[in-house]
Amino acid sequence: MGTSERFQDWVFRYQYIYNSRKSEQKKQRFIQAILKDVFSFRQDVAVMESNHTQIQRDIYIGDVKTAKTVICTYYDTPMESLGAYTFFDTKKQARKTMTYLYGVSFLMLLIGILLTLAYTRFAPHAFDFSSPITWLSVGGFGLYFLILRYVTKGSAVRKNLIRNTSSILAILEMSQENKRDIAYILFDRGCYGPQSLYENQVINPQAKWIYLDSIGAHAPLHRVEQQATKGQLTYIFAAQQKNEHYYLPKKRLKDRRLNMENMHQVVTWCIS
Repeated sequence: MGTSERFQDWVFRYQYIYNSRKSEQKKQRFIQAILKDVFSFRQDVAVMESNHTQIQRDIYIGDVKTAKTVICTYYDTPMESLGAYTFFDTKKQARKTMTYLYGVSFLMLLIGILLTLAYTRFAPHAFDFSSPITWLSVGGFGLYFLILRYVTKGSAVRKNLIRNTSSILAILEMSQENKRDIAYILFDRGCYGPQSLYENQVINPQAKWIYLDSIGAHAPLHRVEQQATKGQLTYIFAAQQKNEHYYLPKKRLKDRRLNMENMHQVVTWCIS
């Protein structure tokens, strides 16, 4: 793993070309790329669409109805947030995201107010539409409101090789083995917890579930067992630990290199 030309191609494309997976358009591009890659070595791959509160498209590889082990992760891109990524505390992570969003939105509004005051005070022909300066200012304010609209919607994390492209790459690598008793799922809308996994009605209820998150980080690997509503769930993730809390600091989240030792270890744990 990690040395083949195919794997290096995946790393480049999913780190730089299909790295943003927040909007519906970007997700569709990612899904098409994943399907093409998986179809190159196996045919049992499908996209399952559901609509609980929003449209969700999950990618299934293998037969999840009969598989004894289901290895899964999420493919959507999280929004920018303050501070470290906190595992197992979705409410706290959501608060960090909203705090970041409100802070950036307030800053943008403040900049807009200051720019407006500066224009009306210092422009020689304020709101004189015969003046080129006025039209340049109108264009500038138009650009400002486009940026403001983008910011208030929440900007997707761009450096997301660690969270969570690394887990997607591991699943692509493992799925080449084509073991009939193992299936894989890439969940949509899963960056704030594996709720989709709990709601899934298709998976074999006796299956062992393995959930991957940020495994390529330069941090120790952890395996945490939990009793889920439908069976045994094993979380595998890379994180720093403080007391009973697991987290990844911003510096580790923005790494541009995979921890290949972690990647090899996860593959060994999952399919050996």
